[in-house]
Amino acid sequence: MGERGPLVANLRAALRRPGLAGSRLLLLGDSQERNMLHLVCEHMQGRYSAQQGSYTDRTRFGGARRWGQPHVCHVSPANISILQFFHFGVVPNATPAILKHHACRDEVTALPERLHYLPGGLLSGIGSPTHVVAHSGLWDLLKLCNESHDRALRMLGPGQRYEHWLRTKLLEPLRALFPNSRLSWRTLLRVRGDANNQSYVNRGCALPPYEQARVTLAGAAGESAARAVNVPVLNLARAFDDMISERGEQAWAVDGYHLTPDMYLHWATQTLSWMAMTPTHDT
Repeated sequence: MGERGPLVANLRAALRRPGLAGSRLLLLGDSQERNMLHLVCEHMQGRYSAQQGSYTDRTRFGGARRWGQPHVCHVSPANISILQFFHFGVVPNATPAILKHHACRDEVTALPERLHYLPGGLLSGIGSPTHVVAHSGLWDLLKLCNESHDRALRMLGPGQRYEHWLRTKLLEPLRALFPNSRLSWRTLLRVRGDANNQSYVNRGCALPPYEQARVTLAGAAGESAARAVNVPVLNLARAFDDMISERGEQAWAVDGYHLTPDMYLHWATQTLSWMAMTPTHDT
């Protein structure tokens, strides 16, 4: 099975955890979740599709581009569906020029409006998710890259605007949309220094978006927002640090923020194990 064999075996065992058969996991996030879904589908021989056509209005969602399209993987014989829905952060600032080719028009990427496409689109014919793992972070930091350093830190700070946006634009609407689903928040993955390459500054960002103080505050705001509305937090830091200790820094990121295939498989295993033990939210 090669060096990746143990990770694939761990993932396969996690898919067989009691109580997960028939589950529908909705990953609400960005390219990290999308890449993780692709790796799971590839290694578990799942049936993959990108939801386009009748669901997505091609003008509103970027034509034939697939970055922002919903993705689905059906994994059998585990009988688990994993669905990924791309969003573009909760910060209302305009999308930096460097990412305009991803995001289409700003007005159709805004939360919570974008969530309204979920029930009749991605979930049509599949059913409501049994589990939802939500996240926001990297796009938010990019959208703050034209704010002054001091202003960005104030917005991201404890109890400030960013935490309010996470709660009111993402977590509370998700709970209202899926009251019977097990909703969780995943922590912001740390980034490496090379994520702040010069291309961001050259192509529309006044300041490097992933400066460490901003990353730290954004991560803390996400966890605080989740706890404020009684949403359990899936903290991946320890699992990732263990893997880094074992394999070295090169094991976890290929470009400063996107993970290596090994890390995506490890993340998927942690998420499935979390699903198996996370209690249903008491509504």
